[in-house]
Amino acid sequence: MDTFMTMLAALLSLTIAVASQQLVFQDIESQINQNNQVENNKRSLKFNFTSVAPHIFSSLHGLLQQWPNTFFPNGHSIVPCEIPSYTSLYHGRRDGDLPPSPEWFGFDVEMSYGIMGSDRNSHLLTYQTTRTVGCLYFDGESATLMGTGQMDSLNLFIYGNLTGPPGNGHWRGLFDEYSRATSICKWVEDRGLGGLGWGVEGVVRMNAGFEMIWCNFTSPSIRLMSKLNVTAPLLSNGLDLSSYRSSVFEGTEDIRTNKAETQPSNSYYPLPTETRNPGHSTDPPDPPRPPNWRRENQEPFLESQTWGWFESAIWHYGSSAMGPGRGETRVKPLTCGFLSFYSPEFAEQHLARFASEKLKLNLTEDGYWLGPGNNGTRERGLRELTIRRRSHLLHNISHSDASIMNQAAERALRNLPYGDHNDRYLNSTAGCSGMDWSNIAAEIVQRYAARLRRLRSILEAGTGLDTRNQTAFRQWTIMLRHNTHSLLVPYFEYPPDPRYTIDDTWSTSSALAHATLSRCQFHYTRLLAPDQISYLNPEEELLKSAMEDILGNICQTVVEVGFGAEREWFRHFDSVNGNIELDTQGMKISIIRWKEGVEELMAWLGWVDQWTGCDNRCRWDETCFIPMWPFMWLETGKASSRSGMDEEPPHFLPPGRGHPHYGHPGYGYGGRPGPGGHPPPFFQDDSQLWEPRCVKAGYML
Repeated sequence: MDTFMTMLAALLSLTIAVASQQLVFQDIESQINQNNQVENNKRSLKFNFTSVAPHIFSSLHGLLQQWPNTFFPNGHSIVPCEIPSYTSLYHGRRDGDLPPSPEWFGFDVEMSYGIMGSDRNSHLLTYQTTRTVGCLYFDGESATLMGTGQMDSLNLFIYGNLTGPPGNGHWRGLFDEYSRATSICKWVEDRGLGGLGWGVEGVVRMNAGFEMIWCNFTSPSIRLMSKLNVTAPLLSNGLDLSSYRSSVFEGTEDIRTNKAETQPSNSYYPLPTETRNPGHSTDPPDPPRPPNWRRENQEPFLESQTWGWFESAIWHYGSSAMGPGRGETRVKPLTCGFLSFYSPEFAEQHLARFASEKLKLNLTEDGYWLGPGNNGTRERGLRELTIRRRSHLLHNISHSDASIMNQAAERALRNLPYGDHNDRYLNSTAGCSGMDWSNIAAEIVQRYAARLRRLRSILEAGTGLDTRNQTAFRQWTIMLRHNTHSLLVPYFEYPPDPRYTIDDTWSTSSALAHATLSRCQFHYTRLLAPDQISYLNPEEELLKSAMEDILGNICQTVVEVGFGAEREWFRHFDSVNGNIELDTQGMKISIIRWKEGVEELMAWLGWVDQWTGCDNRCRWDETCFIPMWPFMWLETGKASSRSGMDEEPPHFLPPGRGHPHYGHPGYGYGGRPGPGGHPPPFFQDDSQLWEPRCVKAGYML
């Protein structure tokens, strides 16, 4: 009994000791987290995540590019645009008629054929613009018929609500598109911003590729170039096709008797002369399905039709982790009229978004990151910060806010001179500074995106460096110095004699650092400062402020790391000074501080689309796939490194989940009430978006 009691007492003591030890470990971990948060507040490199500057800048940079607008599909920007003379436009039909108005154009024939081809009465019409045409562009995936938030900006603009056109409150797919097209064209007409042959004549949007709502097909701004019946004979499959052939070729010229002498081989082809006005468009009785949703095994070109549409979309990927690329260059954004729902005047939206992100992202009341907290890793916390813009919705934009955007758009368009009814298209930069904001944004991203990623990798390698090994430390410092110098060289000059005041010279509070930072931050906008220019319109002021904030944080980070690298070089490896004993512990702390600063800068910028791509270069018969409407595989199977014909694609999931806080019905343009209910989002698995892969043509089907 005594032995048992002794054992019990010992076991109880051990249990108490273990429990006490666990509490001690928990206290230590809690203290470490608290210390990290305190240290975070002391650090010189801090980034305010309440700032809208990175979102405005990224919207600007992503204009008319497929890749970034697929990663961030919920558009917030509305931008005037223009289309040059003699631009080819394509319209597919499932009848032989001329288009009613309004209807749609594709900028690529593959898109128009992709939507309307492989039907038993497919027709393809080619037009060209006869003059520079004005348009209005809604960014994001604003032509996507399914999803959460993609069409919000357009619905708010037209109807003053998020639920879209009047109806029974249920998703009506393509039918609602005709209501949107009619309403936006009427908005332009009623405000005197466009008409037949002048002003705004269309609205540009994106799904898989870019398309345009064209308001009136009787406009002299376009000319019909060809009108072809592109219906292809079905694969026979043992069937009699004689009746089909007679119906397809009925009423067409007999090519066997159309002799060469009536149409010389080197002559221009005749232009169509049809001029009748088909009137106003109506809801189609049988809207077309995307080609990858069809399963007609007798259609001979369904696979190439599907692949062609997707392939034409990737021509306009634009800038990505694969490097610079072409966006939709046939549409020219007029960025001095850039409008954004991220603008500070939409305060209610900002406050609601910050209240949500403060909890979700672990931010202070002032918007600074506290670290991952107790429930996550640093890597996961940074990831959530980096992709935060993907979850931004417009469900806190009120009806009055929508009216503010309407008024701003009308003012911006009048300043361009879209409001001037004139036979000659006027200078589109009237009332603007002339700054090419889009190209400058592209230049900034091209200059810094890959280099910041490289700098982070160098600093990551430095955290594991044995700084006692002078040879290894010297080589690492040389590599760091090369990379920071390439970023700093346009903005600073070496002091005349750095030998005597190394620490003071290379301090981030030195006069040299301040001068370098100023030259870097205002490199592009110095001549737009108040001492150089008396007026900038509100739209350009917004872009100027966002660009300066972006460069301010980039330059501050590069100056701190770059000046630190110079300081260590001149202290330890400069031949004049000789070697100074290295503070090993202090150097490790500096390297970690620099690395974490670069990581948090990258998270603040949110350029995840520039750092995401296919790991391997795709083969000649493959392309890098990211899911975009309607080519979306929403269940992910086990991905192979080379996805193609041998891998069965995941299955499409039907509409389901409701829009969070999905808008007040409100009353939109023309007094149209917006219905209640919910649009049809989909259950989207983002894994294929963040891990793109190479696919072949068969994957689309």
